[in-house]
Amino acid sequence: MKKKTWLAILILVLVVLLLAAGFSLYLIYGSYQSVSLKGYGLSVPKQWEITQADNQLVFTDKNNEVGRFSLLYDDCELTEIPRLFGYEAAEPVVRASDRYAIKVYELSFKNGEQKVLQYVFASLPAAPPYHLVLTLPDGDEQKGRKILAKITLPAMLSCAPLKPAMAPEGEALESAVYTIKNDYGIFVYNLNRLKKISAASLLKPIQEEVLFPLSVLSLESGEEGRTVKTWYHLAKNENKTYLYTYYEWADGQFIYDNTPKVIKKITKEISDDKETVRYLADGMLLLEAPYNQYTEEMDTLLQYKGTLVGDNSRVAGLVAETLPKDIILEGVELKTDEEPYGLCLKYTMTSTERYVKEDAIDEAAFYQNALVLFSLIDNVHYIQIKVEGADTPYELYYERKTAEQQFEEQDLRNFTKDAETFTRFAEDVPKITPPDDNGSGNRTNGTRVICTRTVVVSRSMKIKHPRTGQMVSVVPYAERFGVSHLFGQPITISLHEKVENGETVMWASAGCNGSFIGTYPISSRAQFDSLIGMAQ
Repeated sequence: MKKKTWLAILILVLVVLLLAAGFSLYLIYGSYQSVSLKGYGLSVPKQWEITQADNQLVFTDKNNEVGRFSLLYDDCELTEIPRLFGYEAAEPVVRASDRYAIKVYELSFKNGEQKVLQYVFASLPAAPPYHLVLTLPDGDEQKGRKILAKITLPAMLSCAPLKPAMAPEGEALESAVYTIKNDYGIFVYNLNRLKKISAASLLKPIQEEVLFPLSVLSLESGEEGRTVKTWYHLAKNENKTYLYTYYEWADGQFIYDNTPKVIKKITKEISDDKETVRYLADGMLLLEAPYNQYTEEMDTLLQYKGTLVGDNSRVAGLVAETLPKDIILEGVELKTDEEPYGLCLKYTMTSTERYVKEDAIDEAAFYQNALVLFSLIDNVHYIQIKVEGADTPYELYYERKTAEQQFEEQDLRNFTKDAETFTRFAEDVPKITPPDDNGSGNRTNGTRVICTRTVVVSRSMKIKHPRTGQMVSVVPYAERFGVSHLFGQPITISLHEKVENGETVMWASAGCNGSFIGTYPISSRAQFDSLIGMAQ
C-alpha cells in the first residue's frame, strides 16, 4: 500500500478518535446541569428535577427520588452518616478516593435488596459544614463519578472571620458597631465607624485608618439576657469588601456560609421625618438606628467649638443648629454682666404631642440640647430654657457643674477636642436624662437619671446570691458575662426612673470608659444604694 494511503488512513483514524472523545465528553458533561448549594457545586443529569430543602438538594426523576446532595453540620464518624439519612441498619463499607477536588470516602451498603452509595467529602476547609454527602439510592457508581467529576468548592479567603463564634461581648464589642434595644429604648454604639466606611470608596484602599474588619450587630436585651437579632461582618481582601452573614447554629454559637457577598457600596439613608438612619450594603439593610442630630451634624457643630457666651451671633448660630425636633427658636438672651454667665433661650413647640403628656413636659431632649451647648460654649455656667406652645409655658434650668457629675466629673468641653471624642460624646447624649435634683421636677412619661455613682470593683468583692442569700465571689459572674477585664477600672452606674401612666420603673445602667456594660432592674433607691455600698 502506498505511503499516501497509509497517511490518509491514519488521519481518518485520528479524526474518528477525536469525534469519539468529543461524543464521550458530551455524554459525560453535555447532558448534565450545574447545581450549587451554599457555594458547593456539582453536575447532575439534566432530566433531574431539583428541590432545595434545609441544607440539601433533593433530586427527583419522574417523581421518584434519585439522589440527595447534603451539607452536614454535625461532626460525626463516617460510619454514622447513613443513619442520619434514615438507613438505621446500614453497615457501610468505606473506601477512600483521591480522584476529586478533595479526599472522598465512598460508603457502600445494602438497604433491603438495593445497593446504596454515599460519597462523603470530609475535612472541609472553613468548617462547618463538616461533610458534603452525595446519596444515590440506586448505587450507580458510574453516575456518581460523573456527578462528582465537576465538584467545586467555595473560595476560602484569608480575610474570613472566625467560625463557629460566640456573639461578641465585653472588649470584643468595643470594636463593633451595634445597637441594643431594651425596654428603655434603642441605644447606639460606635456608629461613626460605619459612617466613615459609607463615606469612603470600597473599591479603593482606605488609607486614613484601619476600619476593617468590622462587625455590625443588632442586639436585644430582655429578662433572659442579650440576644442577637442580626450579625454582619465586613472584611477587606485586597480591593474587595466582603460581607459575611452570621446566623445562630448551636449552643449559642454562630456560623456563616462560605459564600460571602462582594459589596460595592455602603450607603446611608435618613428617613424623611429624621427619626431613623439606615445603613445599606448594596441595598441590603445592615443596621437601623435612631437618628442622632448631634452625630449627623458633627462637622457643622465642631465649627462652633470654643464659642464664648458673649459672642451673640455665634451663640445664636449654634443654638439654631442644635434645636430639638419640632422646636422653633424664638429668642436668645445672654447673661454676661457678671459671673456666673448664663444663656436664656425661648423655644416654641410645633408638636406638643412629642413633649407634653398629661400636662407634664418630657425634658430629656432639652437637657440633651443643653449638654451639647455646654460642650461647645466655653464660659456658660447655666442654661435656662422657656418652652411655650402648650397651655402652660415650662421653665427649665440646667447647670454645667451638675451636668458634669453625670460624666464622672469630666469637663464637657474636653469632649470637643477632636471628631472622634465628640462622636463618642454625641452617641452618649441620647442616653442621658436630667438628674432628679437638677430637672424641673415634672413627672413625665419619659425617663430621667436620678443619680450617678462611680465605683471600682475588685476581684475580692463578694455579692449576695439572689436565691440562697449567701455571699459569693463576683469573679465567676464577671467571667460569665464577659466583663472580667473591667476589674480595677472606674465603672459609672446610673439609676434611671421611667414614669408611664403613673407607674414608676427603675433600673441601673453601667458603663466604663464610654462603653456600655448592661442594665439591671432596681426596686428602690435603697436597693441601689445597697449595691453601690457593696462595691465601695
